[in-house]
Amino acid sequence: MTEGIAPATYTKLRACLRCKLIKSEDQWLKDGCENCEQLEIKNDSERMIDCTTSRFEGIISMINPAQSWVGRWNRLSNKIPGCYALDVQGVLPEDVPEEDEEKD
Repeated sequence: MTEGIAPATYTKLRACLRCKLIKSEDQWLKDGCENCEQLEIKNDSERMIDCTTSRFEGIISMINPAQSWVGRWNRLSNKIPGCYALDVQGVLPEDVPEEDEEKD
């Protein structure tokens, strides 16, 4: 099983606008998005701000998204284990391609 991602702190949390993964700002800058590597957030604070949001509601924590009915219901079954937002507010930049629907 893939190692999960949990927020390292409960301050300055941000959620990916594409996959809704929640991490601290420091984690985004250090590791980028493990689900959406093409966002190229790692080591780029402007890109991190453009592709993530601090405005989100609810948190789902999943150890095994593929076997979780909550993961399937929220279309997260193909994502890495971690914490995810139920809803995010914001819009990805125009230069970011849409997520491949076949992966869902």
